[in-house]
Amino acid sequence: MIKSDSHDSTAEYHSYSEQLIKDETLSRARRARRQNRTNSGTTSGDETRREAPEGHLRPPSARRQPKTSPKRSDLPPLDNSTSITIENETKPKRRTKAAKARENEEIEMTPRESPGDRRQRRRPKSTKSKDAHSEAELTNDSGRDKILGIVVHRTDRLRTDLRLRHPFVRVHIVDLSTRSYVRKTDPNRLVLRYHLQNEQSVDHIPAISTHPYDFNANRSTIPSWEQMLIINEEYPHFTTVQQQQNIFIFFEILEFVTNQQNINDLSNTFPIAWAFLKVIGSRNVLNTERMIRLQLWQPIEHIRGSALTPDVVMWYNHVPHTKYPSTLYVTVKPLNIPNHFHPGLRSALDGGIEQMRNEYRQIKRELEEHIPGGSSDHLTETQQMDLNNETMGPLQRVAQLPPRWQKLPNSKCKIPTESLLSLNTSERGCSAIRFSHNGYFLACAEVHKLQENNLISVFEIPRGQRVAVFSGHLQMIYDLDWTRSDRYLASGSADSSVKIWNFAQTERKPWRTLAHPSYVYCVRFHPFVENILVTAGYDKMIRIWNIDKKHGQVIRTMSDHLGYISSLSFNPDGTRLASVDSIGSIKVWHGLPNETSTSQIFADSWTLGSSLDFGELQNIPLNSITYSPGDNYLLVSARDNLIVLIDVRTKSISRRYVGAFNLQDRIRSTFSSCGSLIFAGSEDGQV
Repeated sequence: MIKSDSHDSTAEYHSYSEQLIKDETLSRARRARRQNRTNSGTTSGDETRREAPEGHLRPPSARRQPKTSPKRSDLPPLDNSTSITIENETKPKRRTKAAKARENEEIEMTPRESPGDRRQRRRPKSTKSKDAHSEAELTNDSGRDKILGIVVHRTDRLRTDLRLRHPFVRVHIVDLSTRSYVRKTDPNRLVLRYHLQNEQSVDHIPAISTHPYDFNANRSTIPSWEQMLIINEEYPHFTTVQQQQNIFIFFEILEFVTNQQNINDLSNTFPIAWAFLKVIGSRNVLNTERMIRLQLWQPIEHIRGSALTPDVVMWYNHVPHTKYPSTLYVTVKPLNIPNHFHPGLRSALDGGIEQMRNEYRQIKRELEEHIPGGSSDHLTETQQMDLNNETMGPLQRVAQLPPRWQKLPNSKCKIPTESLLSLNTSERGCSAIRFSHNGYFLACAEVHKLQENNLISVFEIPRGQRVAVFSGHLQMIYDLDWTRSDRYLASGSADSSVKIWNFAQTERKPWRTLAHPSYVYCVRFHPFVENILVTAGYDKMIRIWNIDKKHGQVIRTMSDHLGYISSLSFNPDGTRLASVDSIGSIKVWHGLPNETSTSQIFADSWTLGSSLDFGELQNIPLNSITYSPGDNYLLVSARDNLIVLIDVRTKSISRRYVGAFNLQDRIRSTFSSCGSLIFAGSEDGQV
């Protein structure tokens, strides 16, 4: 629109504009304007062109000349400096907007930034990172009167593991320059007094644990602790930039081997994953006062630390690290000193890191209970020193003790008439038990609910104390067997595997795992060659293994049975092997080596010697077979209430035993060590 200096001229011009737009001669005005441009500025009488005073419009081009309207000569004279052509209702507005945008004198424009200007504007941020050291010092100054707080929030979903039921997190504050726990500013300061009522007096900051997160109670498989761990130490002690100090916070996710029965038993745990956090990061930026997501890593169980160096430090130094498919969320921040804080029960006795995963090494505390009479005065000084050695396992410990049972070679065993000991195992009992050859240990395969971890507990007899727990089978365990030296224990399970456990070192994980295509019902070590193991099961095949190899080596397979094999038994000298199956068939195999032979086992060492078929056992599932100590008889238990004694020399049934009920369960029978007594179970709960 055209703006005039007076109110009257503006109103007249507005009415003229409206009339001009609606005029029928608009097309002729356009043609006259184009002709005017070609004639170098000469005007035409039909040209519809009006001038407006300067003020809000841009200057016209040099070729445009001012003209007055031929139809309205009574308009006031206008300034010749600026003009506009009105063609329609929208065009003047567009031209006006463009003119305002180009008016440099009255409209303030914001210039567009160049890339160089943007880099100049970002420079203060880089300067801020360079001055992070001064910021860290400023943060330290603000935390002079504060202590350290570590919040363990949660993890993402952990890897599927049936052993996971109530995990907890253990926190270690370590100076990586010395690979040991961070030392206190004052050795007498109780840094864990907010969590432990009776804290040990040490010169370093011991480890501390969260409460266990119970999956069943919380109805969730994603652990969320949301627990604050308070370290009663000055906050700047961890955040001050020092050349001689490199503080890391290690987080270790642990799980209990068995149900949480004794929260002070540190040996009752195994690692799941671990993470680390460097308190002072790159460019001296503090990784505190905000939630941080840490990558979890898989533990390396065969690498162990020491009393002042936790295992996670050794794992951190062992590169490369293997990622665990989950993360951990934590927050490290300064805290005001709490006035009132009730200490909670810890999942484990913090501070004893040297015993965290060394299973059942509390020998010194158990000495008085273990030695007859509760005293060790009758032992020599050398034996007492060996017993006090915490690195000695239960097998080595009992080897130092004097013999308890003495029996002449040809004397008969006495019939037990009273209960000697009662052991607490799973609520559902045990599926298999096996005494060690030295008589000091009893291995029990505990039965748990479906989708739960099945454990093997080893008890020391006659004290009845659990000295080892082996965890790894995912389904029911059918059979157990010891080597002659009691160093290894083998277990066969419905999870299609045989696991061999190193009892001499009480390792938590299996020493060997032998994979099978189906259920494994029976396992037997050779009586004299400990690296030979025989297994059989649902696939109707007997396998002879050499366990010296890392994953085991099958050196012989025998597949003459037509039913699934339920039991195996070596004769005393190891030259024969007896097997029974689910259709009543008994087979005896011959092979080497034996106690006196020096030859090695070859692929053709074992052959079928004889097959024993009896009409009364035909199509009846046979539960167990056992060689007599004299090597002349076989004791066979069947599910039709049958227990028979077979003479190997005549291949006939020598005797039948009645009274034991067995129609459904897999109940076995065995000889006494002297061979004169037979013990058999029964479904009525009697022996």
